[in-house]
Amino acid sequence: MKSRIQFKLMMLLGVIGLSAVSPLWGGIFGQEIGGDNFKIAQKAVDPAYQNKLFWIKAEGPVSSLNRWAFYFYDPTSTKDAKMVIVVNGRLDEVKSKEFKPKSNDSFIFDPSQSKVSTEQALQRASEYASQHGKSFDSVKMELRRFSSNVMPTWQIRLYANSHYVGVLNLNDVDGTVVSYSSEKPASGKANDFFHDVETTFKGIGADLEEFFTGDRTVDK
Repeated sequence: MKSRIQFKLMMLLGVIGLSAVSPLWGGIFGQEIGGDNFKIAQKAVDPAYQNKLFWIKAEGPVSSLNRWAFYFYDPTSTKDAKMVIVVNGRLDEVKSKEFKPKSNDSFIFDPSQSKVSTEQALQRASEYASQHGKSFDSVKMELRRFSSNVMPTWQIRLYANSHYVGVLNLNDVDGTVVSYSSEKPASGKANDFFHDVETTFKGIGADLEEFFTGDRTVDK
């Protein structure tokens, strides 16, 4: 009896140890992206398209991401896509929004298949920043395909006291750092996090497209 209890205890400690060593432990077993925020957003979309997204964005302090935007593929809407914004855990806005490039379903992904959760992406960003002598207290992050038919990538913009630090791109399969740049990427309105997706397909997006596919069409 004693040996059986010791065995179970050793197994439990092993699991705890592995989860501490590997930041991807939770993601491998399907930890959800966006948590309750995603569930709130899904209710605003036709059930047939609740797991078909073009991108997911989040913004806020590292300790509490309080602004989320979910860009669903939804052919029942007037523009084939629907953006749902959740702020402080409540539905804030729902609107039809055209995806560019238009009607290209090769950019759609299912977040339930993601291997790197939001928390794990932030953990990896924190580890990378610490290793390179940088710090941050807030982020603007997004998960999407930067080119058609490639795996989604986490792009995390880091800020310290509201000052831009850099942008980190992570592979959504295992959390590998794809690239880092301290150069601020081009964007739309300076303070508009939920700017049109067309502008997000420039700058860093073009670099990633070229990295993954060998082609550069995004900013041409």
